[in-house]
Formats: sequence, structure tokens, C-alpha cells
Amino acid sequence: MTALNTAAFYDLSDVEKTYYNLNEVEKNGILKNIRKDIRSNGSQLLIEMMAIVDEEVMHYVEDFFLYDLEILNNSDCTFLWLVRTKGTFLINLNAEEFYANGEWIPKNFTHNILQQMKVEKYYVIEKGKELKKINRSSTLAILTIFEDIAISNQKVKSGAW
Repeated sequence: MTALNTAAFYDLSDVEKTYYNLNEVEKNGILKNIRKDIRSNGSQLLIEMMAIVDEEVMHYVEDFFLYDLEILNNSDCTFLWLVRTKGTFLINLNAEEFYANGEWIPKNFTHNILQQMKVEKYYVIEKGKELKKINRSSTLAILTIFEDIAISNQKVKSGAW
């Protein structure tokens, strides 16, 4: 994936003090520059994702540009991408973080989203490069597969196997 020069527009490590403290004209200018950068330097994946955001997302569009792009930038992980009219959620399926009770964090997070919010479109992004539209059932099946992998990896690392 082609790396975007997003640092030229905002500092994600301090986004609360930069983007969110700007006026609307400045915010729109930043998003316009990021869009332009994607169109001229972005991968096919980012161009496809931006088109979906432009078509489907009515509120919190900036979250895609400020957060999802930074997470995807130079990543070869597999993600679930949930698209709503009120924003997007990007879930790293290669994460191996667990709650103290043993619950896999990405599965818990995704189930909470699916129970509490209306998700219009579901996608899987394979190896950070290819976008595939899926349905809710496939989303749940993919979560189960990746949870099993994370549990197995955790057992290997802890010497439980």
C-alpha cells in the first residue's frame, strides 16, 4: 500500500489538540487535502474505501480520514470494516489482546457494535490490501476463525501447548 503523507495534514498522536480544535473551514481544508492525496497517491484499496465513505457515511466522516487511514497505513493485517451512516469501525483481526476473563477483545468490541448500532455494510480487508464485501453472518464466522487463531497463539506463547 502506498503510504500517505497524512502527517502533513495533522498529528494523530495529538489529534484532539489539532483537528478538533480547528474551525470548520480549516477542518474541511484538511479533509480536502487528504482526499486529494488519496486520489493521487493512494492505493486502490484506499480509493475504494473513500468512495464507500462518500456514498454511505453521513456523519463522523472525519473518523475514516483521521483514524482508519492511520491504522491501515502500511499494515498487512486483516481487518473487519463496518460502515454505518454515522461512521466506520475498523477492527484488527490479527490482534491478540484478551480481557482478564479470557474474552478476545476484537470479538467483544464487534459484538457490542452489532448489538447497539445499525451497520449498513460489512467488509473484510485481507492483508491490508484487498477489500471484500461480506454479510453479517460472514462477519460473525470470520470473527470466530480469528478468535480461534488468537487463542491458539496465546496458548503457544504461554507454553500451555
